[in-house]
Formats: sequence, structure tokens, C-alpha cells
Amino acid sequence: MVESVLEELQIELGVYQGIILLVGFIIMHLICYLEILLHTPEFFNIMNMKRMSKVYILNQEQEADYACLKGWCMTIFDFYLSLFPGQTTQLIVDLFKQSIAKIDKEKDIKKMRALYRETNKMFRADIFGKEAMEQLNQLLRKKYNNSISDEIDKESEAIQKIIKRRKIRNDCEFELVKRREEEIWQDDSQIEYAETLRHLMEDYEN
Repeated sequence: MVESVLEELQIELGVYQGIILLVGFIIMHLICYLEILLHTPEFFNIMNMKRMSKVYILNQEQEADYACLKGWCMTIFDFYLSLFPGQTTQLIVDLFKQSIAKIDKEKDIKKMRALYRETNKMFRADIFGKEAMEQLNQLLRKKYNNSISDEIDKESEAIQKIIKRRKIRNDCEFELVKRREEEIWQDDSQIEYAETLRHLMEDYEN
């Protein structure tokens, strides 16, 4: 009887630890891109003087792209909130929506693309678990004919082309290779792959 109670307690503790780690992971990445997206002079103006934000004029194609990027990010965070309802999760989602509101005022598609990339980066490591991650991918495919796993596959193809070429040609490719190296460097089964990526980055920087 005592042993079964202890086993149940250990399972509950494991679940709580997993949730705490997940929330910590999300908060860490959220802070990183909130600093990028929200760190503008108007937030830190000592004189409290009003500053006019630049509003970008988007053409029809850009408007559609902007709406798709925004909707994609909102879908992921709404899914996250549905999995882990509570005050902490709500706080994270509210902070995210604040960054969306700021970008919306300027219609800055570059910042929206940055938010899209960071959101995918946050949720691409199967932090939900395989079953929930597949549900999210199916939801994204249904709404946008694309998914996080599809994006990872596209990146893998692009990286393979870089490896075959043996050369990084620009900063965008460098960031792509760097992101992949950061994801796999602790995986013992991909040591050789990680080394190849590091050599590519070193050659580009030198």
C-alpha cells in the first residue's frame, strides 16, 4: 500500500517537474524575442515624449503574407494555452499578444517574420510530446498547408545543399546552420554532423 502511494507521488512529481521545465523553456525564449521586438526607444524615453511609429505600407501580397505569419503564431500560442491552461501560461500568451499588437501598429512584416521564426524555434523541439506535437502539426497543415515539421524538413534540405557545396554563402545560411548546430550539439548520435556544421561556420567567419 505504502509503495503504491509512493509510486503515485513520484509520477505526480515527475509530471510537475516536466511542466515547470516546459514553462521555464518557453519563458526563456519568449524573453529573448520580446527584447528584440519590444526594445525600442519609445519604451525607454526618459522625457516621456511621444514618438510617432513608422507605419509600413504593404501591397496585397505582403498583406496576405503578414496575415498568414500572424495567424500561424497565434495558432501555436492558442494551442499551447489549450494544453496548459492556467495563470502562468496566460501571462506568457498575454506578453506574446502585446508584441503582436506593437507590430500591428507598424505593420512591420520584417518583425512579424522574426516573430514567426522565433515561435517556430520555441516549439520545434517536441516540447509538447510527440502526440501533442503531431496534433499541432495537423492543425497548422489544415489551416496553412504547412507545419513546423515541414519547415524543419525544408531547413534540412537547405543545410544538406550547404554541406554538399562546402560553403556558407551569406548571413541567412549562417543563421540556419548555427540554429541547427545549437539544436543537435548535445546529441551523441550526431557528433559528426555537428562538427561539420561548426567547420562550415568557422570557415565563413574567417
